[in-house]
Amino acid sequence: MPCPRMSRFVLAMLGCILLAACETQHFLADPNLDLSRTNPAILVFPIDATLAELTAGGSLEINALWTQQAEGFADEALRKHLLGLGGKFVEIKSAHFDEASLAKVSHLVLMHSTVSAAISRHKYEWSEALPTHEGRFDWWLGQSGQAIIERTGARYGLFISVRDSYAGPGRVMLIVSASLLLGVYVPGGRQEGQASLVDLSDGRVVWFNRLSREAGDLRTSAGAEETVKTLLTGFPARKP
Repeated sequence: MPCPRMSRFVLAMLGCILLAACETQHFLADPNLDLSRTNPAILVFPIDATLAELTAGGSLEINALWTQQAEGFADEALRKHLLGLGGKFVEIKSAHFDEASLAKVSHLVLMHSTVSAAISRHKYEWSEALPTHEGRFDWWLGQSGQAIIERTGARYGLFISVRDSYAGPGRVMLIVSASLLLGVYVPGGRQEGQASLVDLSDGRVVWFNRLSREAGDLRTSAGAEETVKTLLTGFPARKP
């Protein structure tokens, strides 16, 4: 007969392997990027966060209250983290922009959402790698950033987006039942995030980091701080 203790050990090891496989995070950067000499100003865009509940059937239902709270926690965590990095960080203020330049800001944010999703797919998923991009980090958002430089004096823009989901009561029951009765793994919520540093003069993405895991929680201050810190691992700001 199999030893129960050995069975538990094997299950524990399999659990560790699964958890390790569930988290992906490492940064990419332009090899010519060097902020240490000029210490340029970096414009910090508000964090784009969306939080949702994962239902028993696997659909995502956006939770407006969670999202609002998470944006507050995440923006505060970002301010605290950037203070410790050094460098010149500029927050977006409405006084910086007129109607035309605000439209360019909105366009740049939308472009970042599209391009960051493409980077995540084609640079982090080996099955989706682009042959023409092998060994290259070459992505850009277009020329909308020039107007932002003129209004703020910032050479670079920092963008962060996070999509966070959490298993609802029905999903939790399904996870437990599938595990205990069938020995089947059913995934719960997931945290997906991207952080990008963009050269506003030409729209090039010069630094990028992705976070993909079944952990993290933006609904608390401590959880937001951990997520922001993890997303900004390897950020190339000059140390004080």
